Amino acid sequence: MVYKKYIKRGGKIFGPYYCTSYRDKDGKVRTRFVSGPTKKDRIVGKSRKFANKKMLLIFGIILAIVVLFLLISNFNLNSFWFYPF
Repeated sequence: MVYKKYIKRGGKIFGPYYCTSYRDKDGKVRTRFVSGPTKKDRIVGKSRKFANKKMLLIFGIILAIVVLFLLISNFNLNSFWFYPF
């Protein structure tokens, strides 16, 4: 029977590695490597999540700058000046 095996190292997930189990002459269960991951099977770990958070942060900053610019451009500063005359 072939199954998928994943390895975690440094917050990243590597795999799937296809392995098969068999019983040795001594009665011990052993694992045999069949094939490694292809480009299609590659899994991205924390780096993908970090990229999504970074994009959201950049989008939020740009949105805040645009809103601030719109508020300042529509704000009438002449109403707050004190004229002693």
